[in-house]
This record gives sequence, C-alpha cells and structure tokens, in this order.
Amino acid sequence: MANAVKKTGMIGLGAMGYQMARHMVNKGFAVAGCDVLEEARARAKAAGINVVATPADVGAGAEVAVPLAALVDQLMKGMNQEKMKALLV
Repeated sequence: MANAVKKTGMIGLGAMGYQMARHMVNKGFAVAGCDVLEEARARAKAAGINVVATPADVGAGAEVAVPLAALVDQLMKGMNQEKMKALLV
C-alpha cells in the first residue's frame, strides 16, 4: 500500500494513550506523543515513543493524531484553533 500511514501522534500518554502508542511503535510506526505529566513522558520515552512538548508538535509531523487527553485544557495547550480543527476529523 503506497499510501499507508506510518507517522502517528498521541495527544495524552496516560492509561489509553500510552498503550496505543506503545503498540504502534511495536508495529513499526513512528509515534510522537505529549503529556502534561513528567512520569507519563518518561514512561513513553522508554518505550520508544518520540516525546514532544505540545499537541501542536505532535500534529506537526503526524499523518494521523489521536487526542486522548482527560481535559480539554490539555488538548488546547500550545495548539491553535486551525491546527485543532485539522487534527480532529
């Protein structure tokens, strides 16, 4: 498949986001992710997830980004409205 997605992003690396991102890394995807908690970021980095600072950074290099943050404020941190609309399909 020439158009297969290989670059993904996870906004929120908690219970669900971490597991999804970890599985994608194990299947050969390039995964970027962000989280507000240092513990979640450290765990994700150890699993091979490219940890970035903001949701905007996740979306910058991802073909598909999945928002799994617990709070809307977490999603909006560092994200402009146009980028958010483009990510939330």
